[in-house]
Amino acid sequence: MALLAEQRIESTSLARGSVGDLGPGSVAVIIGRYVATPPNCPDWRKPANQNFQNSPSSNFGCATAANLALMVEDPADLLRGRRLGPGDAAGLIHGIRRYRGNLVIPPTAQVTQTSVESAE
Repeated sequence: MALLAEQRIESTSLARGSVGDLGPGSVAVIIGRYVATPPNCPDWRKPANQNFQNSPSSNFGCATAANLALMVEDPADLLRGRRLGPGDAAGLIHGIRRYRGNLVIPPTAQVTQTSVESAE
């Protein structure tokens, strides 16, 4: 808002989720931020021994969740997926035509030779 004030542009902060009544010539700028925070692994709140209830340990899935949080490019994708872009069917159509026309090239057999030497 300080940047807008420097440019002598009137601005108002609104409550989350409401845009308010925008008059003519008004613009609403909505800023959102998503963060994927990995869990603290290992989690030993639940003892690993004497599990008579046969319930999952407190570490169950912790490494998977931590890795996902560290790998995700856009954390908003964890809430909702991205829209699919246009598909490129040209390559798929080419493959189907080769298959139907019996033009599929079978893979060639690879022959490898290995030698085992004994250390005597």
